[in-house]
Amino acid sequence: MLNSLPISEASNLAIHALAVINNLGAGKRLSVAQISTVLEVSQSHLAKVMQKLVKAGFVDSSRGANGGFILARSAKSLSLFSVVKVID
Repeated sequence: MLNSLPISEASNLAIHALAVINNLGAGKRLSVAQISTVLEVSQSHLAKVMQKLVKAGFVDSSRGANGGFILARSAKSLSLFSVVKVID
C-alpha cells in the first residue's frame, strides 16, 4: 500500500483552483468570487493562494470588469510537486 503524502490545505486549494480555472475557464478569466463559489471556500483565503500562483507564473491576473485569473501556461506543463513547492 502506498503512503499518501500529506499536503497543506493551501496547497490543496491551489490545486483545485487551477483545476477549476482549466476546466471552467476555457480561455476566459474567472474571478476569485467565481472560483470560491465552485470550491465553496473563503474568498480571502483563496485570494492569498492565488497571489502565490500569480507570483510563481502559474496564472495570470488582471483587474477590472473583465478581470480575473487565467492559466499562464498549459495545464499539462504544471506538476503537483511544483504547485506544492510554491504554496508551502
